[in-house]
Amino acid sequence: MAAAEPYDYIDAASADKDETLNLDARGDVKEHVFKRQAVHEMDDGADRVVTLAAKWQVFFYIPFSALTESDSGTLLDFYMNTDKGNGKANTFKYVHGDGHTYVVRFDDDYERLLRLGGYHTVEGILLKAEGKI
Repeated sequence: MAAAEPYDYIDAASADKDETLNLDARGDVKEHVFKRQAVHEMDDGADRVVTLAAKWQVFFYIPFSALTESDSGTLLDFYMNTDKGNGKANTFKYVHGDGHTYVVRFDDDYERLLRLGGYHTVEGILLKAEGKI
């Protein structure tokens, strides 16, 4: 675990659904962190930063290549099941590789590739962190 994680900078939250996605990524997880800010260049060349929101935005892009049929079904179920993610509608819990549990929602469409031999590939899912447990 790093000296600092996104977990350290976001607020606690409750998930809409008491369901936990706990699948190991099949590749490098990309963390995208930013704050909604606009940078304006002044006439004298100086920058002025306007912070539009105090809250940090945290996204996880998680690749899942060579999934078993069972794990692929678990991901699809989390996306399509109205008692879980329901597409992008509901938040749920996600156990991240940093060892922390985040409250997340899907932030993109779900696509998967069905491969011969029973393995499936989900190039990646994008989760938006709404908070932490």
